[in-house]
Amino acid sequence: MLTPRATQTQEKSCVFLFGVVRYFITMQRKHWIFIAIIILAFLAGTFVWPNYFNKSVDSLNAKMPFLHLPHFWSRPYVLGLDLQGGVNLTYQADLSTVEDKSEAMSGLRDVIERRVNLFGVSEPVVQIQGEDRLMVSLPGVKDVKAAIEMIGQTPYLEFSEQRSEQEAQEILDKISQVQKAQEEGKDISQIENWELALQNPYFKPTELTGKYLSKATVVFDQTTYRPQLQLQFNSEGEKIFEQMTGNNIGKPLAIFLDNQLLQMPTVQEKISGGRAQITGRFTPAEAKEVVERFNAGALPAPIT
Repeated sequence: MLTPRATQTQEKSCVFLFGVVRYFITMQRKHWIFIAIIILAFLAGTFVWPNYFNKSVDSLNAKMPFLHLPHFWSRPYVLGLDLQGGVNLTYQADLSTVEDKSEAMSGLRDVIERRVNLFGVSEPVVQIQGEDRLMVSLPGVKDVKAAIEMIGQTPYLEFSEQRSEQEAQEILDKISQVQKAQEEGKDISQIENWELALQNPYFKPTELTGKYLSKATVVFDQTTYRPQLQLQFNSEGEKIFEQMTGNNIGKPLAIFLDNQLLQMPTVQEKISGGRAQITGRFTPAEAKEVVERFNAGALPAPIT
């Protein structure tokens, strides 16, 4: 039979043993937490700087080929302006002669986006601000001046049709007359219709310009596998292009960019649907270059 004194001693012993067990459990838990923190820190550091880990793996695999240790997963980071630098540009559009301002600004945004993509900028942002402004964010750009010039230029893309022989001869005669007057030191403004000498004697501009071009892409012929140029016009340009091709079957169309001849395909038939293909002896690199120039076509409105 236990006495009260023995019972108290036993209770104290149980409390002591419970405290010891609890202490060891607590310490063991802290050790596991500490180990977990070390593992997470290691994984986080390796995730941020995987090259150091992978170099160590390569070294171990070279010394002990039987290990076959894998590399740590890695991916390139996309840094914004706040981390990698770059430039924010705000462009003002001149919409004084534009009726549909919303459509013009959407067209401006599309063209600027194409130009930015050609510039090779990662994660660019092109946004419309207000009624007549565009905000362009270019992370990582080093040559800011080149970026401004490339984005803000206003190349004029135009589709021209062949003049009649009579029209061509009138312009050629006027050019000859103006050149003769210049050689004799005379005032060319005194020559009637002297402005004709400034025109292209062989092709005349049409209503179709880069404003109506949605995009240009490189496609490949399914039989010959040769690269071709595919042009896609918007709904308004589709109608203009259909009428123009219908009026010029069997005749060449000259496509100029900044008054420089870009392409001169011959119209084979009336083209409906707003989609046309230009065939020729293009190399893939040449086709890609021409498409880039098409896509950098005329802006719907001037910007500064």
